Amino acid sequence: AIRQVYPRVADEIIKNNIFNVTVTGGEPIPVLKRVYPYLERLHESGVTLDLNSNLTMFTPRASEMLKAAGVRSILTSLMAANPRLNDSLSGREGTFEAVTRGIKLAQNEGFRVSVSMVITKGNLDQIFKTAEYAKSLGVKTFCVTKASVPINAGDFSMHSLSKVEFEAMLKELLRVKSELGLEIDTLVAPPLCFLGDEVLMDAFGHKSCSAGRA
Repeated sequence: AIRQVYPRVADEIIKNNIFNVTVTGGEPIPVLKRVYPYLERLHESGVTLDLNSNLTMFTPRASEMLKAAGVRSILTSLMAANPRLNDSLSGREGTFEAVTRGIKLAQNEGFRVSVSMVITKGNLDQIFKTAEYAKSLGVKTFCVTKASVPINAGDFSMHSLSKVEFEAMLKELLRVKSELGLEIDTLVAPPLCFLGDEVLMDAFGHKSCSAGRA
């Protein structure tokens, strides 16, 4: 049944003149061969494609297919510059090394790679160090986003950022821009009531929620 969904989705995207599609998941690399014909069709219809991937399974073959489908930009994720902490937060040993390997390969293959860091209390102090590490790999854009409560979570209060910590997260991101020269962003529109500082409002107040819009 799922195989029948792909052509219908491609038809709807083309019919409605959608100009940009982000291929995401879950993790899209394992099903890339299955969905490739539909990505290729979108590309041939003038739709630009981006990829969200943890890059742990990125290979030269995946690179070849993505290039043929017109993908030029990849957003990946690092949890921390500390390998042990990163692997603990991701829930899988060896993730740090696998993501690093994937970023290097994607960069060498000519993709523009941006790094996203989801922030909890556990890695708030790692933002600048992680941005430094991303820059050392050749990354030009660094993003941070406050962790949302997982749908299957119970009490998330021990991980979720307070208002003060949220503001500290954004200020650290501004330091990344000023001291490391990286492009910065946050992937979810911050609550305007959290942007009490004029500097934060100027930097992040333009973002809006895309629900019902995009």
